Amino acid sequence: MNRKTIILLLTLSISISALESSPESETYLKAKKLYEQSEAGITSSKKIYLMNEIIKISPDSVYAFIARGYISGSRNDHNGAVEFYTRAISLNPEVASAYFLRGESRNETGDHTGAISDFNKSLELNPDNVRVYYSLGNLYMELRHFSNAEKNYTTVIAKNPDHSNTFNNRGIARINLNNITGAISDYSKAIELNPKYSKAYYNRGNALYKIKKFKEAIADYSRSIEIKNDDPDAFNNRGIAKLGLKDYTGSLNDYNRAIELRPEYPKLYNNRGVAKFNLKSYPEAFADFTKALELKSDYTIAYKNRNITQLLIDDSNPGTLAKRAEQKAAKNDYAGAIDDYNKAIRLNPENSGLVYSRNLLQQKLKEADTVTLNKTSLKTKPEKKSSTAENKKTIEKSLKNSETELSDEKTAAKTDTESPAENSNGNTKTSAAGQMDYILYYNLGLAKHNVKKFKQAIMYYDKAIALNNNFFQAYNNRGNAKIEFNDYSGAIADYNKAIRINPRFYQAYNNRGFAMFKQKRYADSINDYNKAIKLSSTVPELYYNRGISQAAQKKYKSAIDDYSRSIKLNPRYAAAYNNRGVAKSRLNDYPGAADDFKKTLQLKPGDKDAKVNLKDVKNSYMNVADMIYRY
Repeated sequence: MNRKTIILLLTLSISISALESSPESETYLKAKKLYEQSEAGITSSKKIYLMNEIIKISPDSVYAFIARGYISGSRNDHNGAVEFYTRAISLNPEVASAYFLRGESRNETGDHTGAISDFNKSLELNPDNVRVYYSLGNLYMELRHFSNAEKNYTTVIAKNPDHSNTFNNRGIARINLNNITGAISDYSKAIELNPKYSKAYYNRGNALYKIKKFKEAIADYSRSIEIKNDDPDAFNNRGIAKLGLKDYTGSLNDYNRAIELRPEYPKLYNNRGVAKFNLKSYPEAFADFTKALELKSDYTIAYKNRNITQLLIDDSNPGTLAKRAEQKAAKNDYAGAIDDYNKAIRLNPENSGLVYSRNLLQQKLKEADTVTLNKTSLKTKPEKKSSTAENKKTIEKSLKNSETELSDEKTAAKTDTESPAENSNGNTKTSAAGQMDYILYYNLGLAKHNVKKFKQAIMYYDKAIALNNNFFQAYNNRGNAKIEFNDYSGAIADYNKAIRINPRFYQAYNNRGFAMFKQKRYADSINDYNKAIKLSSTVPELYYNRGISQAAQKKYKSAIDDYSRSIKLNPRYAAAYNNRGVAKSRLNDYPGAADDFKKTLQLKPGDKDAKVNLKDVKNSYMNVADMIYRY
């Protein structure tokens, strides 16, 4: 946040609580009077003039050193300013304004701790100076200490309820505290006090967007633009709000204007690409995503959006689809190849060669012994509820929502807002190629799964399976989603189907083992983990999971062996160290357990389980030591 953009324009004078202990000379009193005049809301040039006069009249007084500090600060020599203010304080430590001004300069040098200390000292000497509370609020905003910022802005408002900037800035603090209603109220008050306050309209628009009031947000962005028509952020954010209403043409117009104003800003090209994408202008959208990447080579969202667009462009060309299908078939990705042949056939149904190639691959898919698969495993934490690992996509085609971004935080009087990856009604955008086939439903299921929308994920997996009842990955992932609802029997039924279709799919054995573990069928779960390990002996999670089932049967030595194997395969496996420590503690190997918990915390310093476990094992070890000592 740029503190310079939110300077308080109050006209309250800073009172001086005390003077130097020396007798007040005529020149000293004149210097004091000039200093008081400099605090009366005058122009910057007039203030500099008065400061120079103070130095001439009383060069060795506290006011002269404050004046020198002020002049140095105006020349951006903030370190020099701090030295002069410090000298002033040494002459008279009771001058509140000297601490305030030194705090301002310290803040400019990056000494935030010193600045906070000076502001607090200034308030101790003069608790009625609203400028200090305001500066403290701004500083806490810079440090992202939003609760403290809100508190100080509230104090300013109590003492000066007519200052629009303070309401605006408190609104920003409240947005960051997720108090959207309070933020909207503050922005509205700022607008009431200053009807031409463009930033307040902009910020209120952002807040309204967050609660999906797109029409109201657009109205506020429009008002902000009327007042200040050269702000690319306002055009950008209005464009995103229009996307929420599916006004893609209006959105495109806003992005065009934003790019005119700021042609080197990569987010604008990405967002315009999204508007063009929704207008099905795929080549033009591809060009915008490419431009965004030229401006920012590590722009992940633009990269993903360009890939999605490229897929749709390719999906409209039967020749490209057939070539891509051949490439996938060569990599044994028969499901992906069949998907591409199906698309090509829809575009060119008279091409018997495409039909023949697809049918041949369908036969190969049924006969295939192995297929490139997920490496998904279900992991557990010791003494904790288990959870599924995030699925990785195995089909080369990935269907994702086009993503948009809002402008970065621009000044202290503006905030960023996040743009959702979904339409305003929560429905995922569908492919332009027409009705989605089973691969696309599967990918949509993955997308929902990854954002923990498990009911919707199951719905999409159901659709994928209805179109292809041999799609073992979909059965596996649907089982994973059912796990999230504690439907272990339903999950096991899905894993069974996946295994029947592809008996070499080790992930399904692993996941079924986990479901059986949750049903306390520990021997059965170990049997499944054994099968998974036989198929893939280098996956550390398999030994880890088997170790948990071993421990549940109080086979702690076997559990320790399994955790040790997982650690050998992945020396940075923090959870395995933690679990091994738990197993060692059950065998009263307290020093060994402590070493494992320490290693866990070395790899993962914030691990609460390991901290508690380490404390408990130390207490156990001390209790044993005490018992030995007593005997």
